[in-house]
Amino acid sequence: MAGFMKTLIVTIFFYSLYGCILVPLIPIMMTANGDKFVQLEEPKIDKAAVYIFRQLKLGGSAYCQPISIDGARIPCLKNGGYIRVELPQGEHVIGFPKRALEAGKGLEKKVRIEGGSFLFLEWATALRDVILIGSQGSVTMTETIYEHDKKAALLILSELKES
Repeated sequence: MAGFMKTLIVTIFFYSLYGCILVPLIPIMMTANGDKFVQLEEPKIDKAAVYIFRQLKLGGSAYCQPISIDGARIPCLKNGGYIRVELPQGEHVIGFPKRALEAGKGLEKKVRIEGGSFLFLEWATALRDVILIGSQGSVTMTETIYEHDKKAALLILSELKES
């Protein structure tokens, strides 16, 4: 029993040390580092301004979320970041595809937009299950797309940087 306790304490110590060194670096590598959001930019008359954003969170912070619009890739969405695109009025599909080796299907949101309007979409993650077996661990997350009204979006965007 003493040998098990010694192994457990040493394992916890090294994992804590590893976490103290590595975890602070992950947000620095994949966190949005562009200009801080200041105000909405009005779209052209025949287009809509689409703001896609994600709040600064630990879940999913180690990677930059891929985004597609009507099947075409656009720059990825970093943790704590936003992207602004202008789209012509009509129907569009905004996708959040899975990355290589990720299981499941990515999320898609079909939208119909009018010229001169705004659309605010938040890609969000939440930690669901944390499983530890010996020295191995697994974490699962849920992903969701929220559509916000202008007032709610401005509160969130004011805390973000360009991705």
